[in-house]
This record gives sequence, C-alpha cells and structure tokens, in this order.
Amino acid sequence: MSENITNRSIAVLLLAVVLAMALVPVSFSDDIDADTTTTVKIVDQNGDEITTPLFNSTLGFDTVDNEGTPEYSLPVKKISGEAPAFLRIGASSGNYKLTVEARGSFGVLEQTGFTVFLQDGDVQYHATLTADNVYTAELSDEEGRVVHLVPDKDYQLTIYTASPYQSTTPPVASGEIDLHFGVDAVGTRTITFYSDDEVLDTRTYAVDDMLGEFPPVSKSGYELDGWLCGTVYVNERTVVSDLTSDIITAQWSEIKPEPEPQPIIHIDTETIENEDGSITEKETVEIIYPDGTRTT
Repeated sequence: MSENITNRSIAVLLLAVVLAMALVPVSFSDDIDADTTTTVKIVDQNGDEITTPLFNSTLGFDTVDNEGTPEYSLPVKKISGEAPAFLRIGASSGNYKLTVEARGSFGVLEQTGFTVFLQDGDVQYHATLTADNVYTAELSDEEGRVVHLVPDKDYQLTIYTASPYQSTTPPVASGEIDLHFGVDAVGTRTITFYSDDEVLDTRTYAVDDMLGEFPPVSKSGYELDGWLCGTVYVNERTVVSDLTSDIITAQWSEIKPEPEPQPIIHIDTETIENEDGSITEKETVEIIYPDGTRTT
C-alpha cells in the first residue's frame, strides 16, 4: 500500500456584514507533498499541474432585517472557482480508494460542512466533510458505496457547502483549512463466469467490490436456478473477498413439459320406475374434450 497526501488550503475571511448581502471571500492555495510511487495531482484542463492558487471565489450571505434583528442565510453553494480542476492519481496500475480529510479552523463551514465532488463522465462521486465525521470521509457513490479510482484518469474536482446556513448569528470567519487527499491501493481478483463449459465473461474486481450484475445467459429447455461459487450460491451483492473460488457457474434445472390435457368424462345415472313396478337405470356418458367439443 502506498499513500500520498495532497493538501489544499481554504482561507475563509469574513468581511463586514451589511444588510442585504454579507460577503465571505474563499480562496484555495496549493501545497502538494507526494511520494515517488503513487502521486495525487491537481491538474488543469490541459493536464498541466496546477501550482498557482487553485480556487478564488466569494460566498454571499443573504441578510434580512427581521424587526431589527438581522438573519443570515446561505443555500448549498459552490465554493470552488470556475476554472476547471481535475484530480489525477499517478501510478503504473491498480485501483485506489481516496480518503479526504480537512484540518484547520472552520468558522462558518463548521455549521454547513462541505462536500468534495469528483466527476467521472456522467457519474459523480463525493466525500462530505462535517463535524460529525471529524472532517474525514472516503470517496463514495450515490448509494454510499466506497468507490475505486484508476490511475492516469482526470476526475473533475469541485467543492460545495454540504448544507444551508440560516441563523441570526453572523457567519464566523475561518482560519486556514487544509484538504488532504490520501490514496490506498486496493487488491484485485479476476473472476470467470461459466455456463456448463462455456466461458461467459471474465472480470477483474477490487477485492471489496460487490459482484454486481451477472452476465446474460440462457439455455434452451432449462431455467436458471442461480450462480454457484464453490458450494455456495452468490448474488449481485456478494463481496468479492468472500468468494471461495475464482470461478462462478450458472446452475440450471430442466423445464419439464406440461402433461397433455385429457378429456373430462361425466357419467350421469337416471333411475326410472316402469309401469310394471320394475326399476330401470339409464346411464348417460358425456365426454368433454380439451378443445371444448362434447359427445354423449
């Protein structure tokens, strides 16, 4: 496991508050401390490492005079700048978990917290830092699952406040806040999916990944019972590290044909008393065929 710590500083300075709008400048400076095995860099849209201050924006707090008492509010808002910035892990191969930690004097951000977002195409990952988690969180997806990043790929980086601010207390200036990005290598396993002797798919997972959706498969005359790894059935939420084998096999049961429908036979017996006092039993047989036709 190799670890890299990348620091970003957030200096939040509170200006004089006036009714109608209170301005809080927010700036991020650059300070990278990387080892020689695995690196985390913040780069611009051209792939060049950013060495000048990364972000520089201003938070504007709305203020309302409520019978002589000012009320301050701020919706969830982007606090990183408009210039595109990207996080890139430098390594020869592998998958990596990213932990984000903040240290410093948080001021108003202690009430709002803040969220670091990484964008991967149409998919967004996040780490929300608040006083409740001591400003430390692993990067996760929308369902809260820890995600794994790959090397030499640019993930667009933005930062937002995590929750709105509304108070009669003026926003408090922060001191300097350092963001630390730590990476940990994640082991992998290669899993092969079979149906009978046919290879359906071969996939490489991080060891703490879930299997996810199985490869599509069908077999004429059979229905799929499930997927077997060793002697244990597995499902989409099975964690790779729990597998007892690197082979998962589709299990089938034969679909037995439905029995041919048979005709239904109704037998009615009528008892008739004759004029001479004797008894005659008259039997009527009706046959109903599967197509609905009847005979007697």
